[in-house]
Order: sequence, then structure tokens, then C-alpha cells
Amino acid sequence: MKYVLFFVLLVFLIMPNSLNAQSAKDSVARIARSDVKKYYRLPEPALKKFKKYKHTSNADYFRPSRENVSNPLLLQDSAYVAAYRTAAYERTKARRTVGHYLLIGGISFVSAIAIVGTALVSGGLKS
Repeated sequence: MKYVLFFVLLVFLIMPNSLNAQSAKDSVARIARSDVKKYYRLPEPALKKFKKYKHTSNADYFRPSRENVSNPLLLQDSAYVAAYRTAAYERTKARRTVGHYLLIGGISFVSAIAIVGTALVSGGLKS
């Protein structure tokens, strides 16, 4: 009975420490995502190179520096750096070029003109 009680007490003492470590890691990741959202933007030439060669999140494009973080002391935290690189990679991967938006806009415009033209032609035939 003593061993069971000791084991249960030991589990209750160890469990909160592991939960605290996880929440600290989550908060560092949250700070990293916030910093990427506020301060990070890949320059256009580097974006074109990134899109062409399909780099991974380990590329030097996504390395945090003193200029694009809220607290330079976080650069020493490996969890922060890993979360920052991942968030910067995801943000860059989701970015589109100007040509993409022009293409989508052009297709939408031509589709709208075709629908309006079809409606006018079919309305004129019924008269």
C-alpha cells in the first residue's frame, strides 16, 4: 500500500512540471508566430528564388535576426528559432506573386463579361 501511495504522489509531482514545460514551449511558439506576422517579409528577389527552387524551412531566408524579432534575447532559445523558421516558411509559402493576382483577376473579369453577354443575348432572343 505504501508503494502505491508513493507512486501516485510521485506521478502528481512530475506531471505538473511536464505540463509547465509544454505551456512554456507553446508560449514561445506563439511569440515567434506573432513576430513573423509583425516583422518578417521576404524580399521579392528572394521570394522568386524560393518559389523556383522550393527551399525548406531550414533555408537561410527564414533565419531570425535582431531586426525582425521583438526581443533579441529570444534568439538564444532554440525552440523560438525553430518556431520562427517554421512560421516564416509557412507565411512565405502562402504568399502569391503579383502575376498570380492579375491572372485570377483577369479570369474573373472575363467570366463576368461572358455571363453578362450571355444574359443580354438570351434576353434579346426572347423579345
